[in-house]
Amino acid sequence: MTYVVLRDGPPAGTSVPMIALIMSAFWICGIGLGAFISTRPCFFVTVNQGGSVTATWRYPHKVVRKVLQATSVKPATVINSRDSEGDPYFYARVIAIGGESIDIAEGHNRAACEQACERFNLALQESSPPFTQSLS
Repeated sequence: MTYVVLRDGPPAGTSVPMIALIMSAFWICGIGLGAFISTRPCFFVTVNQGGSVTATWRYPHKVVRKVLQATSVKPATVINSRDSEGDPYFYARVIAIGGESIDIAEGHNRAACEQACERFNLALQESSPPFTQSLS
């Protein structure tokens, strides 16, 4: 739209400063939203048949991976908390023996977090088939 306004000029009946203000607001909001979104990762955790757990955080500009031995990971549990509005909020959390924690699922639905814990714990016990959980 910026190109169209620059090419054709402002619509009839509107001033150039008003259109410049509106276009500036859209650009500022768009850049701010893009910057915010680029800090939010897509998250995957996989229990591999070789006895390891791989956690992957994918950002638009980088990928972060952490590999833990399955023997150093405790079973996943559901953690109860509250969101910023005071509503119940749940985390399916895996804690490594070093105290490091990885959230494999989160949300307002406790049943979804419990199912993620069950799938992860079953895959951890059996180590096959591989477990993959995505948190976006």
